[in-house]
Amino acid sequence: MKLASLSPWLLAAALFACQPKPVPPNKRQPLPSPDGRYVLTVPQVRGPTGPLWIPTISTPEKQVVFADPSSSFQGTFKLYWAWDDADRVWLYDSSDGSVLWLESGPTGWTKQRWGQGRQKECDCPLAPPEMLYPPKVK
Repeated sequence: MKLASLSPWLLAAALFACQPKPVPPNKRQPLPSPDGRYVLTVPQVRGPTGPLWIPTISTPEKQVVFADPSSSFQGTFKLYWAWDDADRVWLYDSSDGSVLWLESGPTGWTKQRWGQGRQKECDCPLAPPEMLYPPKVK
């Protein structure tokens, strides 16, 4: 095979290798809520025992309305997130498979545990959106 015939293939391979991986929907940020009233970001900050993911909800004008003060989401593991149609934030923690949701109420935002993976443990009529889960949990 001639070198000239290889160069288009090498060029195509190099271009393909340089393309950034698309960010999955359950890792995108900032992520606006379905009605546009809120924006979710999940920055990683330095905690006392290592990096932590801090789910943070803001207005579109960047005014923080909730930043999880008791976050235990270890930054060494993956965290996945999604909004549902009722403006609840759902979180899936890959370290232990726990699923939680954040919801706005009369006293502000609260965090509640839903269950483990796809196993519901709460006495509630809610279910996380399907897009929350990473492919390995499906």
